[in-house]
Amino acid sequence: MTRALRTQAPFRAGAQRSAGVAAGLAAPRAPWLLALLSAALVVLAGRPWGVPVLAWFALVPAFAALTAARAWWAAASLALLASLGPASVAYEPAAAIGAGWYLLAVLLGALPFAAAGAAGWAVARRLPVGLRPVTFALSWALAELLPAQPALLGAYALPLNLLGYSQAEQPAAHLARFSSVTAVSLALLLANALWLQVGRALLTQRAGRAARAAALPLAGLLLLALAVAAAWLTAPAPSLAGPTLEVAVAQPNRPTALLAVAQEVPPLRHTLLADMAALAAPATGADGGGPVDLLVWPEAAWPGVVRSAGGVTELDAADLAALAALPPSLVGAAGRTADGASSNSAFLWTGVELLPFYDKLHLVPVAEAGLKRGTHLPLTPLPGLAAAPSICYDVLFPATVRGAALRGADLIAVLTDDAFAARGDVPRQHLRVARFRAVESGLPVAFASNTGPSAIFDGAGRVLAASEAGEAALLRATLGSGTGPTPYVRYGDWAGALACLAAGLLALAAARGVAGTKGGAPSSQRSA
Repeated sequence: MTRALRTQAPFRAGAQRSAGVAAGLAAPRAPWLLALLSAALVVLAGRPWGVPVLAWFALVPAFAALTAARAWWAAASLALLASLGPASVAYEPAAAIGAGWYLLAVLLGALPFAAAGAAGWAVARRLPVGLRPVTFALSWALAELLPAQPALLGAYALPLNLLGYSQAEQPAAHLARFSSVTAVSLALLLANALWLQVGRALLTQRAGRAARAAALPLAGLLLLALAVAAAWLTAPAPSLAGPTLEVAVAQPNRPTALLAVAQEVPPLRHTLLADMAALAAPATGADGGGPVDLLVWPEAAWPGVVRSAGGVTELDAADLAALAALPPSLVGAAGRTADGASSNSAFLWTGVELLPFYDKLHLVPVAEAGLKRGTHLPLTPLPGLAAAPSICYDVLFPATVRGAALRGADLIAVLTDDAFAARGDVPRQHLRVARFRAVESGLPVAFASNTGPSAIFDGAGRVLAASEAGEAALLRATLGSGTGPTPYVRYGDWAGALACLAAGLLALAAARGVAGTKGGAPSSQRSA
């Protein structure tokens, strides 16, 4: 008898350990640690040097904690803690303004997720246990989507899609062709919810029941995997069979302070303009390669303020002589109108004259307060070339690039200067965002950054030319006609609309007691 008990002891210990894990998953004793673990995992997935595959599992701990929360304030706090990870990365540029502004931006960016956690808890508690993780996934998706809409928050719209952008170099990025980066984020969030359901089924059910309980979420994961594979394998390759464009990107690698001084010291300005002409020499065909159709310079690349009045720029003879050596170019510059209004602008050198062309549409809150705001992305009036400019923060808004694509753009030219954050991950994160705009719109993207990295992407998001940070460089590529209008360009962000609809239906089901209540207690609690 004693021997039999000794033989069974290891099995009992194993069963107890399994029961402990299951209990911890169903009702975690340290939910705050789980939320912080998710925050850390999202950071590791979202950094350019990180592990993007972690994005498919990073929020499982947070969703486990949220589904076990017992009050709305607890759910809100857990969601806020989990969102501090992505917010700390997405709003890293605010650190250049000051530590206080960075902290404020991170907290403001986390607030929508706190609200989503509370709202998700209010809905999920009246739904079956199996639907709770999906409810929180949809709530998280809305917390990413809604604050990023200028139609809702105007100039204070805050794009925060770090989870989706983590897949910039991965097959899942091609889902953006169908419904912007929202489709990628939604796929990742649903995968996290489904993995939590699989884990709970395997750890809380007996063998026979566990297989049946895990079958449905596993089927959902299989469908997501098939969707990613299909998007990746069917990504159209841009063709060079038709008309092509020769596009170049200049990366001057100049200190921002030097450009500021040049505004007040004309001799220095003329020296820097001569340097621009020397850097651009290969794009003029001086090396025998033929001239380019368009040369894209970074944001504020012009050493000085460009004044304009009545659609005409006011330049002296030396400035015009320096420009004469350039091919048709988009040049970023600080603009000044006749009435004294300042702008962050792109000017178009047509080969004959420098035209006031575009004022930045999406101004950075606080940092660019008081600047004149643009109204839309215009298209270059050059023969056979309809390029739309995008200055720095503009490229974070997919709908803006979609609007340019609908108006017939055949190139998106991004002008930026990320020198203020050259020691961090901001420049490479910015490049990732631009790559997504290429996939979403099916248009090639020329990304010109002052200190780098810069790149030229084709309409499928493939890198045609790239530079490293901290070097002066001139990139050049031959671009085809793009991949044609993508489903996102044709139909917009239908994945975001679908997420809103699904969240609304779950809320309606909870409000009407579709899950079934008796005596005020949710049926999910009775079945648990």
